[in-house]
Amino acid sequence: MSISTEQVELLLASTISSDEASIRSATAALESAQSIPGFPFILVTLSSGPIDGGRCLAAATYLKNLLKAQWHKPEFIAANERTVFRNQLVDVLLRADLYILKTLAEAFQIILDNDFVQTNTWPELVSAMRTALQMSSLLSKTGNSEMRAYNVLVALQAMVKPFRYFMNPKLAREPVPEQLELISKDLLAPLHQLFHSLVEEVRLTKGCSAFSSDGSLLVLCKCFHLAVKSHMPSSLLPNLENWCEDLLLLVGCAEVQSKLEEVDQFPRIKCWKRALQIFCTLVTRHRRYMDKLLPKLSSALLDIVKKAAFAKDLHPMQERVISSAFDAISNILETGPGWRLISSHFSSLLEGAIFPALKLKEKDILDWNEDQEEYLRKNLPSDMDNTTGWRDDLYTPRRSALNLLGLISTSKGPPTVVASNIVSATKRKKAGRNGKSKDSQGTAGELLVVPFLSKFSVPADNSPLTSEPVVNYYGALLAYGGLQQFLKAQRPDHLRMLLHNRVLCLYKMTSPSPFLLANANWVLGQLASCLPEESNKEIYNALLKAFLAPDVRDLTWRPVRTSAASALSSLLEEEYKPTEWLPLLQAAVTGGRSQDNDEASVAFRFLSTAADVGEEEIIPHIPAIISAVRADLYSRIPPIPEPWPQVVESGFSALAALAQSWDCAFSEEGGEAVIKPSDWENGCIAIGSAISELLQQAWLSHPEERTNPDLSPPSSCLNDASALLVVMIKYAKEADFVVKWRIEEILPTWSDLIAEWSAWEEEEDLAVFDAIKEIVLLQGKFPLPHFALAPIPPPPAVPVRPRSILEGITTFLSSGIETAYPAATWRACRLGHSLLQVSRISFESEEITPVLSVRFTQVAIQRLMQLNNRKAPLAKPLVLLIAMCYVCCPNSVARVLFENDAAGSRLLAWGEALADLSLSEEALGITLESELKIAVAVLLRMLEELCKENVIQDAKVLDLRRKFSVSLLTLSIRLKELQEAEEESKDEADNDGEEDEDEDDSDAEDDDSEDDETLEETEDQFLERYAQRAQDLEKETLEEAEGGEEEDGCELEIGVLSLSDQMPSVYTFLQNYGKKLMSETPLPHELVAEFVDNFPDSAQFFG
Repeated sequence: MSISTEQVELLLASTISSDEASIRSATAALESAQSIPGFPFILVTLSSGPIDGGRCLAAATYLKNLLKAQWHKPEFIAANERTVFRNQLVDVLLRADLYILKTLAEAFQIILDNDFVQTNTWPELVSAMRTALQMSSLLSKTGNSEMRAYNVLVALQAMVKPFRYFMNPKLAREPVPEQLELISKDLLAPLHQLFHSLVEEVRLTKGCSAFSSDGSLLVLCKCFHLAVKSHMPSSLLPNLENWCEDLLLLVGCAEVQSKLEEVDQFPRIKCWKRALQIFCTLVTRHRRYMDKLLPKLSSALLDIVKKAAFAKDLHPMQERVISSAFDAISNILETGPGWRLISSHFSSLLEGAIFPALKLKEKDILDWNEDQEEYLRKNLPSDMDNTTGWRDDLYTPRRSALNLLGLISTSKGPPTVVASNIVSATKRKKAGRNGKSKDSQGTAGELLVVPFLSKFSVPADNSPLTSEPVVNYYGALLAYGGLQQFLKAQRPDHLRMLLHNRVLCLYKMTSPSPFLLANANWVLGQLASCLPEESNKEIYNALLKAFLAPDVRDLTWRPVRTSAASALSSLLEEEYKPTEWLPLLQAAVTGGRSQDNDEASVAFRFLSTAADVGEEEIIPHIPAIISAVRADLYSRIPPIPEPWPQVVESGFSALAALAQSWDCAFSEEGGEAVIKPSDWENGCIAIGSAISELLQQAWLSHPEERTNPDLSPPSSCLNDASALLVVMIKYAKEADFVVKWRIEEILPTWSDLIAEWSAWEEEEDLAVFDAIKEIVLLQGKFPLPHFALAPIPPPPAVPVRPRSILEGITTFLSSGIETAYPAATWRACRLGHSLLQVSRISFESEEITPVLSVRFTQVAIQRLMQLNNRKAPLAKPLVLLIAMCYVCCPNSVARVLFENDAAGSRLLAWGEALADLSLSEEALGITLESELKIAVAVLLRMLEELCKENVIQDAKVLDLRRKFSVSLLTLSIRLKELQEAEEESKDEADNDGEEDEDEDDSDAEDDDSEDDETLEETEDQFLERYAQRAQDLEKETLEEAEGGEEEDGCELEIGVLSLSDQMPSVYTFLQNYGKKLMSETPLPHELVAEFVDNFPDSAQFFG
């Protein structure tokens, strides 16, 4: 079979057409063509042109995806063709146009990672690239014009990129990889002269005009940065100072005073930012090579941040340059030589750079009015934000300046006579109190920062927004929030006075500036962990007032309310308990009614926090709060199948937290004292009704209201919805509630949603398992008619029986057993036992239990066979589930175990695992009564089968039979001892509730007294610590992959087996086969003697 280049070109053209049928057909044809010899070569040829640009890009994209999926497989391309293919791809890469260059570079990167880095089977690559470098115009003006200079640099960047991180983080001192040394010596080091000339071009244009070579300069900066990010190649050391001098020249050209917004200027701005990031890396990772250059670097950085103080309306990319400069200063300050350089500039740095970055700007006012969410993320970040991952647009000068201010405040101040006089009295007091004093030198926070901020007085009430006092005090409040670590170390009375005079006074104004109030909220939230206890009530009242503040005229106060909610959450999480919870809960409900979805979402998240920490104080109010939130969410849920907005998900999360708090409070000791039993019953009914109405609205809207009746509701916040379902089912204590709350109609939709569950890695399934447990209990009390077999829908619907509740649950559990992380697999196996038992007593059809047994056995044996170690903790739930299935339906399970395995290797593997588990002396062995009874029952049946005359008695069978016999006797003894111990414990008085809790108090003072003696960690200690942590993480990862033992210790549901006495069956077996076992596979005499001691009547069976 073959395919021509023209055919592939036409297929690629179809994949970028607008016709969906053509796309599907072409995609299928291309997938089938992947196995044709020469197909990757055709894609490389098409990527090089001269066909249409869109088709070239499609070919390159398909090639990249193909290599990502197949290149690591030896059979993808023959060994003798790999070299040819790699050379052809490199040749196309070095000649490609810019529009396709990035995609080809990514394809090149895939081969690099495998052949050059991991297997080191591409030794000729560096020499080939050196030849290309010499042929290009980078090093020679007479270079080959077809070999694009920029492309060569892009290829070099791809070669260096894999070495940006340590290859083996478990080594404290990892040597520089030989490939990186070779790249640096033959490719990167020779390019320094080019780098120098490009920097000179930037210097001559004074940083304002774009230059055609800026793109090449940027790639060179990236190459150098990647090369030194973790390692320091020896070939770069002789010329490192020259590289740094050129980088300093480049940094000195940074334009941070006037706005640059032309697209062709962006590469130059990125060069400045990259140069600053290189210096951050060199200072933190390779400081011993940088000490000589620190004075020049510090001067250049200080110049940038001070120039930026006068800038207005800069491009965001320029702001990131300023942020990088602040970050570089922070990195220098954290070193000993750096502190000596920077500390003398603390005052000018604070006044001329840091504080100007904090002051109110026109851009802040614009963001406040046009995009409050962005304003909050950039200026008043909190734990309630939804932002996840790295957001480059949040990398602002203000954030970096606050970080630097925090470092300065906890650093020792500059050594001056005035400084020593200011702090001498304070130090004497501390020395008298602690018995010693570290130093006569105070921190810069005491000497400089706090006195500087005190110069800015609190603005008068109703001050204009753009007035100087408001502009300055805006920055002062942000600065206080940045002093979190410094203020934590201050005396409580000092902090209380500062808050009273500088922050809380704003809340007493008649018309305070909302900008200042939002900042004050943020400051209180930042300091929540160290607030003086006696000030908490005043702070709480002030924040609650701000949270309820309405908009004033045309100015939104949403940032005020949101920052107040965040600060209140922080205060509650620090265990502050308001005297009255109802106003707080009402405020949260009021916020949830906002027309602004983002603001309502914040209010619901705040309500979740209140529910989590409120404990018994909020219990009486929960039914009313749930009803109010349900009414608000009712109108916000979009029609099926539209995805739910964030506000609905936050509302469901709040309801789940409230419902769980209500349920847990009455279940715990003392819960009944919080509320009267009659009120509790009424509350349960109200909560169950509210949840039912909400889930009906979410999942059971009328089909005629949908555009497509066959569409299913979205799986949004399924975990929270399951938590609500748990509460509703638990409170359906009569059959009438099951009907009234339409539980049997709600459950099919829910089971359909969990059947499609794919979030195993997120560990968001706990409530789903809890819901299954409650559903099984409900089925035992009030059997649902269509639980196992769904009814056929009436016309005009298609007469196809939909998935039943049981089928959905079974699919979910099967998926959990087969693919989930270990803890979820344990939970799925445990519920598999429950489902098997309820199927035996509640379902009319006798076919249900065999079907479940077969399905659970199929997935459990598959997962068991995949384990690297069948003695791992994860083997236990799998082995016991198969055992229970075997007890229920031995013939069906035996067929599954022998399916496509005539030799019986799967049966032997399970049997060996069962025997090992039975004989294990560790905590993860078979220890619980339910586990013991399952194991004894299955061992009896298996032994009876193995002892039959028609079973081939080969070595494996005899060995397994002996292990089973030993296991049976061992577990019988263990079961009897456990039952006797339980009976004895019932007769004894329970006086074991008192324990000593004050054992460690004596160590507190010793720990405190050692604080001043802590030495700074050396670089070697740092590297050794992180190498050890990498080793620990690898070990933990391997253990967690087949662990989950934290789920162990729960009794299993075994139905009527729990009521049976298995010893008569054991006696019968021993009577029939005991002497045979002793003669053919002798049992340990010590074990037999112990068994006879526990069961004297059994002596006759071993004679």
